[in-house]
Amino acid sequence: MNDAPMILIPDVSAYLPSKIQQRPKDYFVYGAEFLPLAAGATTSFNINIQADSSFLFMKLTGVATDVANTTFFDSVPVLLTFLDTASGRQSQSLAIHWNTVVGDGREGFELPYPKYISPTSTFAVQAQNLDAANAFNLRLSLQGFKVF
Repeated sequence: MNDAPMILIPDVSAYLPSKIQQRPKDYFVYGAEFLPLAAGATTSFNINIQADSSFLFMKLTGVATDVANTTFFDSVPVLLTFLDTASGRQSQSLAIHWNTVVGDGREGFELPYPKYISPTSTFAVQAQNLDAANAFNLRLSLQGFKVF
């Protein structure tokens, strides 16, 4: 008998529009990088969803380092905004602090309800550095599933 722990993979179909629930799915990660996010700056990064599939965004992780990539930070004074440009919908009512949606990069943030993003859409991430003296390198990973 195999004593290895069972890994449960969530059934993501319930979060998809009914017409595409039975389509093939592959785990996928879209990235956003702010290299660097200058001191006191606000910058946007557009993630272009590929034309071959829609994307079911389920988890957000990220890391923050100094500009030399030698020091990792558990917390940075950065605000984030997320916008699905195809629908024009923001994912929050105002810019949200890095720690509340990214944390320290170890666990990640599981969305309470996955975000469905259509093929060829642009998902914009805006980062605002509240530190007037220090720049940071920020790398975000939007984890989820491609739905073909």
